[in-house]
Amino acid sequence: MENKYSVVIIGAGSIGALKPYNIDSPKTKNILTHAHAVMNNKNLELVGIIDVDEKKRDWAAEKWGVSAYDSIDTLLELSNKPAVKDGIDIFVVASPTFTHHHVIKEIIEKTKPKLIICEKPFCSSLEKSEKVFSDAFELEIPIAVNYLRRYSKAIQELRERLLSGFYGKIISASIVYTRGLIRDGSHAVDICRYFFGEFLQGIILNETDEEINDFSDEDLTYPVFLSYRNCKNIMFIPFDGRAYSVFDMEIYTEEGKITLTEHFETIKFYPKEKEKIYGNFQSLSYKCKTKETANLKNSLVELYNNCIEYLESRVPLICNGADGLEVHQIFKELFEKL
Repeated sequence: MENKYSVVIIGAGSIGALKPYNIDSPKTKNILTHAHAVMNNKNLELVGIIDVDEKKRDWAAEKWGVSAYDSIDTLLELSNKPAVKDGIDIFVVASPTFTHHHVIKEIIEKTKPKLIICEKPFCSSLEKSEKVFSDAFELEIPIAVNYLRRYSKAIQELRERLLSGFYGKIISASIVYTRGLIRDGSHAVDICRYFFGEFLQGIILNETDEEINDFSDEDLTYPVFLSYRNCKNIMFIPFDGRAYSVFDMEIYTEEGKITLTEHFETIKFYPKEKEKIYGNFQSLSYKCKTKETANLKNSLVELYNNCIEYLESRVPLICNGADGLEVHQIFKELFEKL
């Protein structure tokens, strides 16, 4: 591969550029920010970071050794990088969710990149997501959405086994999550689409004794029941993230139980076996048959690899703008019933 693609990151926050030095920096093994993933890829050139917060952009500029700007206009006006003058190839939208619609709209109006990468959730509403997706589609600007678990090779392989029937029929599933149905629950909605296919129906079970408000008044952590094409019985179980963070999943199939723990970092399979004590029936083994590591610390690396493959050879984007829209469509249907 000979092409080198220029990248601009909009949003110098935690996922964009500024996790603590001991967690993510040019010297750490783990690659947990967009800035680190871009700097680590020989086919990419980070030509600028944009943030309205002067302190953040100065810190990002010092940390990653690149120029930082307060706006797209300032970048286009002041940058002396040939890659900027020739046209920026990739914009990364890592600003707060409520700004995504405005930021993508501005990118489309002022530049014409080859690709936009957007943090999840796509925008703050279905209507705003549909508008920018339509505008980008008209200009043939593809959008990749960072639902990070999709980019793990181990999770991709698990999906293929589920779809192929390797584990038999999928019977039921549950996900324990924290910090808002939209904020962190969007990961759950998306991974269920990824594993189980088309969304059929769902309902927010809001008749509880106590609301869980561990993120914001506008985004509570609700219990939810959902049905998808290949798994009709799925429960989202809320947990108060003020105690600790959790995002775990159990999938029950004809052949056994799959668990995804440590925020999906660890994948285990417990097969069914003949009951040894209580009777002539099958039960779950207490012993894990297989164990895999999802290596989510490498997900941003795989995101950019996928985007480069798309630009070079039109290999499909693992999670695109249409996928982001589907998550918002599901939320719209759920909240209309609330």
